Amino acid sequence: MQDPVLIDLLTYWERLRGGRIAPLRSEIDPREIRGALDHSFILEHTRFGEFRFRLAGTKLCDRMGMELRGMPAYSLISPDYRDEFSQILDGIMTNPEIIQLQLGSATGTFGPRPAQLLLLPMCNTEGQINRILGCLASQAHAFATPERFALLGRKATRIISKQRAVPEQAAAGFAETGAEFRAAPPNPNRTTPPNFHSFTGGNTMDPLRMHKTRPHLRLVKND
Repeated sequence: MQDPVLIDLLTYWERLRGGRIAPLRSEIDPREIRGALDHSFILEHTRFGEFRFRLAGTKLCDRMGMELRGMPAYSLISPDYRDEFSQILDGIMTNPEIIQLQLGSATGTFGPRPAQLLLLPMCNTEGQINRILGCLASQAHAFATPERFALLGRKATRIISKQRAVPEQAAAGFAETGAEFRAAPPNPNRTTPPNFHSFTGGNTMDPLRMHKTRPHLRLVKND
């Protein structure tokens, strides 16, 4: 990795994570990455199982000739390489690594233009890897929009940490499957309903409840 923009972003990410598997998304401060901000982006894993742009820097949007917010992550990539790119993103979520991709673009008449793409995992508050901080660096100033890139090389760096990422399906915390309710079997020896004392221990009297129980005395007419 030689581009100073990528080095600055990686250094900031390493400082934020502080020995954890990855920093939290909420810890990212754009003011701390001013030099890389225009080239950076954040990908979010949606409930549909794909990564989309949540945020994207202005220079990155200029290369694509469009606002990238809400667009699929593979919008940067040439169609022939999109499946491979999607697999790389899924791999970061399930097995977090620092990924550096060597890219090449030959869009338009400007000839081959190399570029580098840095991908860094980020956690939510539950410890899940569901977002990726990325940065695209290229020394080429002339390009045709929208610019698409081919994947030419890949380097994965293992993240050293004692912490483990939480799988997305295991994020329910202490939630457990509720036990099935089963009513107690009827008592064949009980012929009358329990009086109020069986509920209160005989220490208190509830006038609202007393009229619902069977009276202890009844009037018998005898001629």
